[in-house]
Amino acid sequence: MSRILLALLLGATVVHAADQTILGTQLVVKDPGAAEKRKVTGKAKEKASPDTLVGDPTADGATLTVGAEGGTPSEQTFELPQGTNAKGKPFWSGDATKGFKYKDAKGENGPVTQAAIKKSGKGVFTISFNAQGKRGPISIVPPNPGEGGCVLLELTGGDSYSVRFAPGDGKVTNKTSLFKITNPTDQGTCVAPSTTTSTSVVTTTTTITTTSSTPTTVVTTSTTVTTTSTTTSTIGTTSTTTTPTTSTTSTTGTTIFAGPAFPPVGGDVQFSFTGNAANAGGADVSLFDFSPTTWTALYWGPGGQNVPAAGLDGQNHVLSTFLGISGGDTVATWEGTSPWTNPGDMVVHDVPIRFTLTIAAGGLSFEPSTGVPDLDPGPGTGIDVVIDVAPAGTATNFTTNWAFTADIPTDASGFIPLADVPQVGGGGLTSSFGGGFYSQQ
Repeated sequence: MSRILLALLLGATVVHAADQTILGTQLVVKDPGAAEKRKVTGKAKEKASPDTLVGDPTADGATLTVGAEGGTPSEQTFELPQGTNAKGKPFWSGDATKGFKYKDAKGENGPVTQAAIKKSGKGVFTISFNAQGKRGPISIVPPNPGEGGCVLLELTGGDSYSVRFAPGDGKVTNKTSLFKITNPTDQGTCVAPSTTTSTSVVTTTTTITTTSSTPTTVVTTSTTVTTTSTTTSTIGTTSTTTTPTTSTTSTTGTTIFAGPAFPPVGGDVQFSFTGNAANAGGADVSLFDFSPTTWTALYWGPGGQNVPAAGLDGQNHVLSTFLGISGGDTVATWEGTSPWTNPGDMVVHDVPIRFTLTIAAGGLSFEPSTGVPDLDPGPGTGIDVVIDVAPAGTATNFTTNWAFTADIPTDASGFIPLADVPQVGGGGLTSSFGGGFYSQQ
């Protein structure tokens, strides 16, 4: 949960090169105590990959950004330029068919001594890198405790390649001097959304009635609300804070929700994440120890209209159909479809996928986002449902369960966990959900 995978906010469209997601193998961060002994390595290997190599680092170079998530997250970007070393040998070699390799054994450009990206003729996509503190400064250290991480290789002038190690997905090793996460089952992006600014004019009408003999006085206030959404990223750890500012033409104003953000704007909250949303039983996400404890209004819900999303073809597809609230207002369900190739006969089907969000503890309930004034329409427009975290003004600890399921035609038992869907070559399952707080203090 990249501090509970958040965001995707309001905003203008920005054109970027494509980001392709590759299934990770391992991410290792070592810090024996001396800065020159630090090491960071990462690998990815995806069989039968639909991804392609776009870009030429031998001509344009590349950048590598690595992040480790947890108690004390850290992130660093390394430049991997084209050009030649002191002996006249190029740092980058290869082509799109053979793959590209980067080699800087002496650390002339920094601590990354080796990097590689390749797609074989059999469709196996691989990425690897090695960074050593003795060849240059490394600021990435074990998060203590570590939960996840991300590796983003960007080919200048081409595509970027995300290797996501999501919290709760894979085997994690935590020691004082070592953080290691291996063999995640899902892919995900390391690219955070852009900062956007939007300005709108909100007109509020206040009716003041005095006595029956006095005419009704109507005060109209024109309020300009500038909402600046600032996104910071420990690649894969995306926190979005939306700060509204208002300027009014009279003494009457209107209150606008801040968010979505995690933690809530102006406050803090602790969290825990267990399980995997694609596996049987899903993932339990608990939110607790709110500070401050009292709020004028505090809601939690989807972080935008781009989640939930999932896919059986290596790509995320937004589950845009909201099926409603059920289970005594404790269950919210979304549905969409994804192409799926039957490994038995290689026939492609359009398969229904569901995301079920359940309030597992806390005694709270879902309510339509459209029922909350200033939220929808507002910063929570189109998110379908929210949980009122502070119905009596005091924030309540609560737990939600996230579960992705699919109804494939070769299985007669109905919707089954996403991870149980047979795959051609593996690496095709993807899923994404991000929750955020909408708040007024």
